[in-house]
Amino acid sequence: MKKLALLMGSLLIVGATASAKEAVTAPVVVEESKEVVVAPVVIIEEVKPAFRPNGSVGQELEYFGNQESAKDKDYLRFRPVQGNINLTEKVSADFRSRFRIGLHDGARQTGSDFRTRWYYKHGLLGDTKIDMKSRLRFEKTSKFQAGVNYDATNFAAASLGLDYIAEYNLGFGFANYFPSNDYFKVTKFDVTPSYSHMWRDGDGGNYANTLGLDLFTSYKLPWGFSADFNMYAFNTWTSVERAAGSSSNPKLIDSFQTVALEAYLYYSYKLLESADERANLMFLFEGGYDPYAWSSEKVYGLKIDGTNLIGNGEKTDYTLYAMPELRVNYKATETTNLYAAAKAYYGNNVSVGSKASDWKWQPRAVMGWTTKF
Repeated sequence: MKKLALLMGSLLIVGATASAKEAVTAPVVVEESKEVVVAPVVIIEEVKPAFRPNGSVGQELEYFGNQESAKDKDYLRFRPVQGNINLTEKVSADFRSRFRIGLHDGARQTGSDFRTRWYYKHGLLGDTKIDMKSRLRFEKTSKFQAGVNYDATNFAAASLGLDYIAEYNLGFGFANYFPSNDYFKVTKFDVTPSYSHMWRDGDGGNYANTLGLDLFTSYKLPWGFSADFNMYAFNTWTSVERAAGSSSNPKLIDSFQTVALEAYLYYSYKLLESADERANLMFLFEGGYDPYAWSSEKVYGLKIDGTNLIGNGEKTDYTLYAMPELRVNYKATETTNLYAAAKAYYGNNVSVGSKASDWKWQPRAVMGWTTKF
């Protein structure tokens, strides 16, 4: 009995202990509430700055030395103003005024010209990649042109003794259709129908009109080279009959056709540069046809007396030249550049000849400045 009592007591103690363990409530973990802060999403829209007119302006003085075998034929060319301006995002203009100043009384050939061109960007033509633009040009010339780089309508005006040119062309740019890479890029390929009106100051309504189709192209080439190639094809109608044919047996005409091309090659290479990059010495080159023009008639001018004919009366005229140059640039401010250069021009004057005597050297020197705004 005693053993049984002990056994029963042990069982009761074990049971009570087990019951006590089951009755213990598991600890409840209460997580501290965290406040969720939602930051506002700020959408910043990039505001395109308002358009401000911008461009550049400058002046230039150039000395043209005597050509080979010439004496007292040197002169100055002064550009009191030249530059360009973007008036709006679609409208821009450029301008240039030049004076030719003879340095010797015995060979004084002075003259002046002024040119301004206005451009309007029409944008892309429909769903194509053809870039449309308009150009309006006004130019006042003189008997003695103030510089080279004429275009074909200038030659037509000079051959007719006319002094003013007003021209409009509508350009269709196809440059976006040409593939490009690091070695070759078509930067301009514009086909432009054109119309011009040319007249003479105080000459009783003496004028001429032209209608034609032009091509203007530019190319970026490797190793510092670039090129331009332009073509002109137009018909000229004159208000009065012009002398044509030969000076010994002239005839009278009131219309003729002209085809001309310009081909220029350019090169630039930086020889030296200062440590602060504000000054450098550049080697530049340009050359080519300026231009090569063919006319359907040997056009002279207004008179048929054998002595006062204007122009050389040839069907083909051309200027071909090469001009290396050393140029020093100095960046005076962030927007202003000063420059001076020495050039060596080798070429023929407007000529049909190919003899060595037709090709001459001419030293040139230039100084000027440009500033951006």
